[in-house]
Amino acid sequence: TATNGTISMTAGGTTVTTGDGTDDAIIAFNGTLINVNTALDTLTFKPTADFSGDATLRMQTDDGNSGTDDDTLTIPVANAPEVTSINRLTPSASDTNADTLIYRVTFSESVSGIDSTDFSVNGSTATVSNVSAATGTTTDITVSGGDLASLDATVRLDILDDNTIINAASVGLGGSGTDNFTGGQTYAI
Repeated sequence: TATNGTISMTAGGTTVTTGDGTDDAIIAFNGTLINVNTALDTLTFKPTADFSGDATLRMQTDDGNSGTDDDTLTIPVANAPEVTSINRLTPSASDTNADTLIYRVTFSESVSGIDSTDFSVNGSTATVSNVSAATGTTTDITVSGGDLASLDATVRLDILDDNTIINAASVGLGGSGTDNFTGGQTYAI
């Protein structure tokens, strides 16, 4: 049983009687000792989105011969950093014919590991040509080249979360998995 999150596992040779083994609050299963241990080796915990604090995992066992055990494991969960905004910086107006665009990216807390591979230019063949800071709560991203000089379209900077942007507790952007951000301001070129 998990609190403030879900558990998943590969059932292997066990029989799952409660839950389906994927993102469940409760999983109950039975099998041989070898199969149960193999299934437990694949057990993963995923905290509830935006949860920060102590989560728990309770494991109750019964060997079928009056041997039982009940253990609770406390799992400290650190809140994941998030992108709070991607705004136009230079030029500040949406309508522009500029050949170079600068966006300001703001994070919910100080992060590190920011580099050009974390970003994608949407609507243009332009590329990220500069990242002003690899750490901090804000970084300015310069977009240039490609078809910007002759473009007649809308351009947006997106985050491509590959879990390399992390906070001081080594928690990845948006937690585990991907947390791509595509809701930033745009330029009309």
